[in-house]
Amino acid sequence: MGPHSHNLVLPNARVPVAAAARITAKLRPNPVISLAGDHLDLLGTGFNEVNAAGTSEFAARVDIPWERANKRALRMEAAAYPGQILEARAGDSVRRLSLDVSLSCIDVMDATARLELANDNLKSLEGIGTLNETRLRGGAIAPFELTRSRVAMLAVPGRPEDGGTR
Repeated sequence: MGPHSHNLVLPNARVPVAAAARITAKLRPNPVISLAGDHLDLLGTGFNEVNAAGTSEFAARVDIPWERANKRALRMEAAAYPGQILEARAGDSVRRLSLDVSLSCIDVMDATARLELANDNLKSLEGIGTLNETRLRGGAIAPFELTRSRVAMLAVPGRPEDGGTR
């Protein structure tokens, strides 16, 4: 995960949307003006008994929404929840990224320590093999003891000869 990780960018990108929802929830409802007209003589035919038209009718209306007790406050409170959730998710993403980096660092340190231990074991077994060769030439040990020390050296995990895959 790099500095432009989608796990960090995506939750932060949604925060302005939640802020806009909070601002919208604060707004008071707008009044509505309605105009209407019926029986209009738009074609110029006139009003008479043949077309059964009457006089023109016009209407105007103004609607002002009336909010009851605490409706606006409750709407603002409800609009705040998505923002709080997004902020918590963004914080969780940062926490998870920090945890992943820490665990990766610990894994690297563990692998380094295991490699050093394997190299130390290999050097010790090589020393024992060299010593047993000298003892075999001097007649102090049987040949199978030298073979056993060489087999033990081959069983060391992470040896360079086997590609360090054990």
